[in-house]
Amino acid sequence: KIKENALSYQIALSAIPSIKDKNCICIEMPMTKKPDILEESHNKAVAIITDILNTGNDIAFLTLGDPAIYSTYIYIHDKAKALGYQTIATHPYNSTGWDRNKVYPLLGFDEMYFIKDYKSPERIRKYVSDKACYDKIIDMYESKPDNTPFFVFNVSCILFILPSFL
Repeated sequence: KIKENALSYQIALSAIPSIKDKNCICIEMPMTKKPDILEESHNKAVAIITDILNTGNDIAFLTLGDPAIYSTYIYIHDKAKALGYQTIATHPYNSTGWDRNKVYPLLGFDEMYFIKDYKSPERIRKYVSDKACYDKIIDMYESKPDNTPFFVFNVSCILFILPSFL
C-alpha cells in the first residue's frame, strides 16, 4: 500500500505538512475473525514497530475510526506493553466522555491526558485541533526520561466534525 492513498495519512498531512518527508511503513491488518491469522499479523506489526523503535527512531501508528476497541492498535498496545513500553492515552476532551477515565485504565494505559492537560491549545471551532494534539504528544516525548520507550494512543476530536466542513 502507498502512504499517499491512506486517508489517515492525508489527515495527518493536513495537520503536519512535514510528515511528507518522513519514512512511512504501511502495515496491512487483515479483516478476519480467524485467530491464527490475526495473531500472526499482530505479531508481525509489533516486530516491525519495535524494530524501528529499538533503533532509536520514533514511529506513529495512524488509523481511522475507533482505533482502540475495533481496530488494531489495542492489540499492538498490549504486545508492546508486555515488552516494557510505557503506554499513554490522550484525548483533548472531557475525561468522562465515553467513560474514558474508567475505560482507559481497564485497557492497561499507564497514563492518561485529557482537555485539562492541554494548556491554551489551538482550536477549530470549540474543539482542540489535530495540530495541538500532535504538539502535546511531542511535548510528552521531549519531557520523558531518556531511553524510556513509550506508546501514545491519541484520539482527536477533529475527524468527528469534518462532515460539517464538507
